[in-house]
Amino acid sequence: MRISLIFLFLVLIPSFAFAASDIGVKFESVQDRVSPLHGATYRAYITNNQRFSDSFDFEYFDIYWRVEAEPITLAPGQSGSTLIKIVPVGPKDPGRYGLALHVISQKNPSLSSEDNVIINPQLDIFNTPS
Repeated sequence: MRISLIFLFLVLIPSFAFAASDIGVKFESVQDRVSPLHGATYRAYITNNQRFSDSFDFEYFDIYWRVEAEPITLAPGQSGSTLIKIVPVGPKDPGRYGLALHVISQKNPSLSSEDNVIINPQLDIFNTPS
């Protein structure tokens, strides 16, 4: 029994703590201003720290913004980048919007990582006259 507890604390618990670092992610703004004709554009830098090749999807869990991006496939230890477009769905109120974009493993959807982006809507274009 004691050996089982030691195994649990020394092997299994640390492996859960490091699972979040299996995907490295960072977003860099290319164009953070949006209008009805143009979404915000970001470059996603992804590192696959897993021991196998994987493809990654990009998602934002909200109905007010839509993420447009092709999945990226990376070998173990490989880094890569891709462009992501964030498009508003409907008018936006004044202010800056912080969105937590998620990068999700296709082979293991419970494995994900996230980073934040800031979007600045061009408000005069979005607000329709009464």
